[in-house]
Amino acid sequence: MKAISVRLLLAILFHAVVLEAAYCQAQLDIADYTKYALTQEGDAAKGKAIFDSNRVACSNCHSIDGSRDRSAPDLFAVGDKFGRREIVDSVLTPSARIAEGYETTLILLDDDSVVSGVIRSSTAESIELLVATGQVLSVQLDEIQERRGSAISIMPHGVQSILSKGEFNDLIEFLASLKQYESSAITQKGMPNPIDALPRSIDLHPIIDESMQFEHPVWLSSLPGSGDHLVVIEHQNRKIWTLRKPKASQAPTAVSKQLFLDLGVGPPNAGRLACIAFHPSYLSNGKYYLFDRVTLEGKMVAAVFEHQASDDRQRDSGRDARLIVKVPQDTGGHFGGWLEFGKDGFLYVSFGDSGPQEDPNGNAQNRSKMLGKIIRIDIDRKANGKEYAIPDDNPFVDDSNTLPEIWALGFRAPWRLCFDKVTNDLWLGDVGQDRSEEITIVRKGENHGWNVFEGFEPFSNRFRRSNEMYTMPVFAYARRYGPSVTGGYVYRADPNSSFYGKYIFGDYESKRIFALSQKDRELGEVRQIGIAPQRIVAFGQDVNGEIYLVGYEGMLYRIDFSATEFQYVHKADSSR
Repeated sequence: MKAISVRLLLAILFHAVVLEAAYCQAQLDIADYTKYALTQEGDAAKGKAIFDSNRVACSNCHSIDGSRDRSAPDLFAVGDKFGRREIVDSVLTPSARIAEGYETTLILLDDDSVVSGVIRSSTAESIELLVATGQVLSVQLDEIQERRGSAISIMPHGVQSILSKGEFNDLIEFLASLKQYESSAITQKGMPNPIDALPRSIDLHPIIDESMQFEHPVWLSSLPGSGDHLVVIEHQNRKIWTLRKPKASQAPTAVSKQLFLDLGVGPPNAGRLACIAFHPSYLSNGKYYLFDRVTLEGKMVAAVFEHQASDDRQRDSGRDARLIVKVPQDTGGHFGGWLEFGKDGFLYVSFGDSGPQEDPNGNAQNRSKMLGKIIRIDIDRKANGKEYAIPDDNPFVDDSNTLPEIWALGFRAPWRLCFDKVTNDLWLGDVGQDRSEEITIVRKGENHGWNVFEGFEPFSNRFRRSNEMYTMPVFAYARRYGPSVTGGYVYRADPNSSFYGKYIFGDYESKRIFALSQKDRELGEVRQIGIAPQRIVAFGQDVNGEIYLVGYEGMLYRIDFSATEFQYVHKADSSR
């Protein structure tokens, strides 16, 4: 691996020193400012004037009307997306949590100068950076010596040294007032408002003791051949564990876990293990597949690797992995992160548009790229110099303008998919850009619209093609219910349950858990059925069809539907 240059290292260290200095200064006032903003009422009109002023220059980087073309997230409906405390924390400590797609990139140029900003677009020739002043800086690739990600936000630190407590509170009041207005889309059947909550929530039973919490888990599934063993993936440290789940009569302390594979922590802003899929013949051939975001030959890629399990199938064998497919990433966001074998024996893989925000390069609609697509490949054969073959019935095998691997297209940031065990419908949760989160059922050859559409609403005509048909989602929800959907599973454990056949999903940020019914991809009813104790990063399903919830802070929960009923406002057909 190429050693990092001294000059770029100094730039990274400088960023760290700036953050440390800002942090030390912040500690002098942050508690007072936080307490004041959480206990006093502010003046939103005065806060808007501060937002637009040159003193804090918020409007240089943030838009509030969906225009978005800035170096920081659009704040349209930020008051719906986050609570007041979260807004306060984001303004006072901007580097504590940077929105995906707005990470700072440091670039060392041939003249030994260093520039930094947020990647706006990336082509084969150049990169466009949005810098803190709101300006766009174009950098030619052949002028770049090296580039690295930084954990330091370009948003200025130390706002409390500029504003009084009263002024800061007015600014927070203005940001908290930014709510999503009623739009025509919300009147559609697939985007109902309001979403009713059940009078009695589902129960969540921890399956591990708090002392056994995982480090940022992102995946849970069953280990083939073992009805009582689950597989858990830790995201950033790239470890896989097997977990013997407790019996109904046992306490979470009865759980035992064993390391299945340790891939080691990857490079900063790169290594992100997301999903595992076991070969349909795993018990006989020991093959399994991982979706990982890694750096190969100096470039960030989303990749699928084939691994070999030990003879007893209880751990990895330690043999070298085989690279199956790699997809270069424009930025560190929206890489996708799901793979699963269908009943047809073929491997399905989802890739996000890779960013930057709004998909300015049109990756999701570009049929010559796998970005923003679901691909379908035959992993048991090799053909045309690739580590896989193309199934003969893939939808675009005879289309010279489309990659033959593509099974469906038009996705932004698909986060968690599943096949319904009964109907074989492929359900997908797609994280939205500014206004809505999508749940959809995907079928062969379809275009699901991003970035021509976001949810049910038109988004951009830049990459629209004449005579193209776009598939609308089954359901979309506005940001008041959450800003980051997490796809789940169709409940199939107890045929006598009122939740049988309902799709269970949630929102990562708001922690809301939902259930919906549908017929022929038309929404029947949707309900909020609970609130999770932790951010919902994934759901899991065991061999019996029971559904689990994965909290990103480390806990795992079994969902118990027996204490409540999926109730209707309108009597819809929920036979599926």
